[in-house]
Amino acid sequence: MPSDERPASRPVQWLTPLLVVAAGAVAAWQTRNAMSDDAFILLRVVRHWLEGNGPHYNPDLPPVQVVTSPLNLLLTTLVALGGRSVGISTEEAPVVAAQTLHLVWTPLLLLSVYLLVLGRRRSAGAMLGATAGAGVALFPAVYFTSGMEASMAVALACFALVAFQSGRWTLCAALLGLGFLARHDALLLAVVLTWLYAKREQADDRFSAAVRFSTPFVLVVLPWLVASLVLYHSATPDTLSAKMAQGGTPYWPEAYYSGLVFSYDWFSGPEFTWPLLAVGFVGLLVSWRSRSGWAMGVWLLVLYQALHLLAYSALGVPRYHWYYVGYGVAIGVMVGAAISVVRLPAWSAWLASVMPALTLNIAWGRLTGPWHQDDERYPYYRPVGEYLSQHPPVRAVGLMEIGIIGYYAPHVTVFDFGGIATPEQRERISRAEATSWIESDEAPDVVVVRGDRHPLEPDSHPDFKTYYYHEATLEGGKRFENGLQVWRRKDQP
Repeated sequence: MPSDERPASRPVQWLTPLLVVAAGAVAAWQTRNAMSDDAFILLRVVRHWLEGNGPHYNPDLPPVQVVTSPLNLLLTTLVALGGRSVGISTEEAPVVAAQTLHLVWTPLLLLSVYLLVLGRRRSAGAMLGATAGAGVALFPAVYFTSGMEASMAVALACFALVAFQSGRWTLCAALLGLGFLARHDALLLAVVLTWLYAKREQADDRFSAAVRFSTPFVLVVLPWLVASLVLYHSATPDTLSAKMAQGGTPYWPEAYYSGLVFSYDWFSGPEFTWPLLAVGFVGLLVSWRSRSGWAMGVWLLVLYQALHLLAYSALGVPRYHWYYVGYGVAIGVMVGAAISVVRLPAWSAWLASVMPALTLNIAWGRLTGPWHQDDERYPYYRPVGEYLSQHPPVRAVGLMEIGIIGYYAPHVTVFDFGGIATPEQRERISRAEATSWIESDEAPDVVVVRGDRHPLEPDSHPDFKTYYYHEATLEGGKRFENGLQVWRRKDQP
């Protein structure tokens, strides 16, 4: 073996992944409060579950599965129960649980990228590439999807591919099952890997091979599918059907794939994005030439994200930013693959152990910037929720963004202008008649408008003031110059 291919020393082999995890932990701690409004939708469900009302967003209405990730719901509830057991209040326990899981999944995401790029190699170049890939994966989208399932879903997909690289097919299938529970699009990767496993067998035995590989996957996902049918009368999250109804309407006209340009800007702009992409495509080419197990893992992650892009584009899903996290991680893996084939002397593997600290230093401006703060809407959405708790509606409150306000008005029924928590609203949205409910006898008797005349909000309706009167303006925040406004139905006391 040439000198530049000798394995790195054992201390470096052990130290480097630990430092990668430490870098992820520091980044997660710094961004632990960066939960968006959408994360609080899940937290309201968790809060109701803790209070004995079941895993429902609106317990007094027919069940709707508003949470995209069953695994995130289950884990957040378990951690919140642990918080309750040590004296944390019911209001704070779900928030603390989400922060705790962010502290777990961010380091695990970086570790999964590190292991996927490294494969079973131990050369200096491979270790340097693996740490570089993990560093690229630490980009802002990972921060502002805190409390959601994005990091969890991608990490589990990467860990499944690490198991694939080492030929541990049962573990791979089980991890894919967890990935499916994290977000159901992991089914795409499961289908590809089932086909690959079956292809390894004799032609007349491929069906039984496919069944054998998929059995651990089915055993992991089946309990939840049954529970979902019992709890929600549906095997899949209602979020997907709601977003399919939204896509292509005047309210969400942009095609899903058009969001790629937006997502690339998360790498701090095109001056970073395009060089990263160029290096990443080199990584794909050189890994393809190696035809090794680690290279197949890299290609499979990229293929999975390509299929994800095609599937969501075909379904007409709007360009919600958290769906693009996996694409950024795939770029990190591609960049790491390109660097990992560079031949370096064994001593230079120590550079790999320095890379996590360098990554944090580069990212520190972001970690101490706006991404580490609460959602910008939090300081003035929370008072609205508390106001609604003290002055509740008779029927329901209509909201455009149902996370933070809904969480701090936990016992108030919410009418969702976007249709996620309100199934009947989805049909109106698909017909471009989103505010037609205003003339209905079942219309919410209280609505919150944000002052920017969004077409989904009732103040865009020409007869809005015929039905509602202005009850209160809750000032705060620079985003809405008129402040948040609470309006009450005129035919209600």
